[in-house]
Amino acid sequence: METTLEKIGLSKDEIQVYATIVQYGYRTIGQIQTYYKQSADKINIALKSLASKGYIKEIKAKNQAGTPYFIPLPPQIKLTEDVSIRLENELKALSDEVKTDWNKTMNDFRSQLASFHKKITENVDNHAAEITTTTSKLLKSLSTVVSSGKTETSEIIDRLKIESSTISSTNSDAIAKTAQRVKNNVLSSFDSTIHKIGEHHDSFKSKIEDTLTKLHDEHDERIDSQIEAILEKVENIKESVSLQLQEFNEVAK
Repeated sequence: METTLEKIGLSKDEIQVYATIVQYGYRTIGQIQTYYKQSADKINIALKSLASKGYIKEIKAKNQAGTPYFIPLPPQIKLTEDVSIRLENELKALSDEVKTDWNKTMNDFRSQLASFHKKITENVDNHAAEITTTTSKLLKSLSTVVSSGKTETSEIIDRLKIESSTISSTNSDAIAKTAQRVKNNVLSSFDSTIHKIGEHHDSFKSKIEDTLTKLHDEHDERIDSQIEAILEKVENIKESVSLQLQEFNEVAK
């Protein structure tokens, strides 16, 4: 009981006085001093405090002096009420403390979360800027390479066209000139030979003319065939180069 009384806020003197009255019944101040060795003034202060709190009640004896006696009130009622109030106060204090700790914890958590979010946002922004810069540089480099390659390829194709045309024209002219020289030489030789042989050799002259004509025709056919073959190769080269240029342009786009 003393532990309970101490928990509900009674002083040491109040506890000892109240325990004496509960244990031995109604008592005067002098009788209480028999069990609790304290001064009458100190016991009297404790009695008045207990009476004001509702733990005891003062009654007067019916003798002439009206000696005061102190009796305990039903303890279960008062103690239950005080314990309930004390418990309620403790729970309220505990609740307030828990709320305070909870609010502090949540505020710290929100602060840490905001800081973490800020750092993540900064890192993401930095990475995004870096990726954008790198991508721009890469696209610029690719564009430069493609443009350079396209220009270089176009120049090569133009040179091939010019060279092909030049080769075709040069070969054609050279072949024609060679054929003409051969023809002129043959005719010149023929005239010289005929002149030497004389007019009586018409038959021989006719055979030689026929032979020379056949040779000349065969030579012309061979020249034409060679020219056609060269021109066909040149056209094939032009077509192949054009297809490669078209494929390159499609890839570059």
